[in-house]
Amino acid sequence: MSEHIFIHFQEGFAGDVVELWNGPERLGHWSLTTRLQTGMAKIETLDAESGDELRFIMPDAGLNAKIIVPPADGDHVFLVNHDGQKLRVTATEDEPGYL
Repeated sequence: MSEHIFIHFQEGFAGDVVELWNGPERLGHWSLTTRLQTGMAKIETLDAESGDELRFIMPDAGLNAKIIVPPADGDHVFLVNHDGQKLRVTATEDEPGYL
């Protein structure tokens, strides 16, 4: 059964290309810039299956991170941040608020 996941691209993006893959299928391709006033670049809503391995790739920077979609127990929120050296994806129970 497919479930909604919410991806919040947050800090550290400055015209960076980010791709999202689920196995051989590309789910998204974005050019992201963080808005300094809000600390947010983009919010995406996607459908995924529990156990799917989602890979976030910044091809120009040679960075990537992956997550495994947890079992279906409600909607899932993932925060994606770039600190210049690493791409970090963390899960959270609460959807963050922005200005």
